[in-house]
Amino acid sequence: VLYEPFAQKAAELITRLLDPEQQLSKMEAIKALTQGDSPDGPLVHGLDAPTTAAKLTALFEAEDTDKTSSLPKASIKAALTASDIGFSPKEVACLLASAETDIDGNVA
Repeated sequence: VLYEPFAQKAAELITRLLDPEQQLSKMEAIKALTQGDSPDGPLVHGLDAPTTAAKLTALFEAEDTDKTSSLPKASIKAALTASDIGFSPKEVACLLASAETDIDGNVA
């Protein structure tokens, strides 16, 4: 296994993660999106924030058949992929990567 190409990419990623200016820029972009100030319009595939939240809530409640309020990442991945929102595989991966998990590794 050649680690040189990976090491270079990893170093670039770490440098970007530790760059305060880049992190500030990302935070400002996220803030603009969550406040609806995006020049691109609606937040998620043509859906406004309340509609997106309602669809996701219904999706998770349907998956949470035992009503524990936590789901394995695999279940959430399958539900997001199959949803009518139209998430791409990359979007699903980003959502899962940013999800908070409980002690069992389930998304809570």
